[in-house]
Amino acid sequence: KVDVMVNQLAIGKISYVSSKRFEFSGRIKSAAYKSFNFADFIVTYKSNKLTVDGGFSTENNFYVDAAISGTDLVLKEMNELIPKVSQNLEKINFEGKVNISAKAVGFWNNKHHPFVYGEFDVRGGKSELLTDKSIASVNMKGSFSNGKGDINKAFITLDSYKVNTNFGDFEGKFTLTNFNNTRISLFSNFNLF
Repeated sequence: KVDVMVNQLAIGKISYVSSKRFEFSGRIKSAAYKSFNFADFIVTYKSNKLTVDGGFSTENNFYVDAAISGTDLVLKEMNELIPKVSQNLEKINFEGKVNISAKAVGFWNNKHHPFVYGEFDVRGGKSELLTDKSIASVNMKGSFSNGKGDINKAFITLDSYKVNTNFGDFEGKFTLTNFNNTRISLFSNFNLF
């Protein structure tokens, strides 16, 4: 069990963590200090607990094959760990709870970056974008990928979202890709009061 300050964690051009404190607890099984596998391993960030499975190998370069998951996480706190690869994403902050599962697989060195893919669902969120508090709740399911560390291939997809407001309901799908030259795909239905 250890408290760690992570100065920086980056995959390719995408920075995931900068100056954040975590608590790590659990067991690590090692084979001749060339491979490491996590057992009963928990990563804690503020009030959120994430379970880690899998591990990494240093035998032939650095190879990672690990998964992380968490339920009923505080979305506002987890939002602090989302890569801000676009200035538009800097402005987005939702309150509510989130479930998340993500996996990283592949070699990690100067030329290669692991593929990160994850899925999430948000329940009862409230956006801070609108200061008049007109959004009553936000519910969404989606996925994301780092494009193997390439911002142009990374994406965030909302497979479904539903926003309840005091002036109507909105539901649909949303995709954000190519963060250097942002591309947005949006489909929505409106039910205005």
